Amino acid sequence: MVQQLEHSHTTDRKRIAFERLWEAERERVWRLCARLSNSTDAADDLAQEVSIRAWQAWGGFKGLASPRTWLHRIAVNVCLHWRERQKPTTMLDEALAGSAEGSPERIALQTDEKSRIHAALDRLP
Repeated sequence: MVQQLEHSHTTDRKRIAFERLWEAERERVWRLCARLSNSTDAADDLAQEVSIRAWQAWGGFKGLASPRTWLHRIAVNVCLHWRERQKPTTMLDEALAGSAEGSPERIALQTDEKSRIHAALDRLP
């Protein structure tokens, strides 16, 4: 019973410490995400992903860096991963944008083909 109480207090302290860190750094993380993604819409989702990943990793935080630096690194990694996932579709969009010429039927077929390619890319691991 005593161990459960000690664990509960430790868990509460960790949760409170994380909440304080996130509250202090949330806006900075969002700005970093907006800068790295060039999108305020994406920044909202990316910052949320950063908070989830940071919370999941919080128990393993060893304090080798400051919590702010640690959180910054998580944010950068989340954004870089997001950017890597964006590349194939962005390049595809640019390539197909120039080919959308001709009859309405041809444009419709190209749009359908583009949708199928995007769906196939989304299924890739």
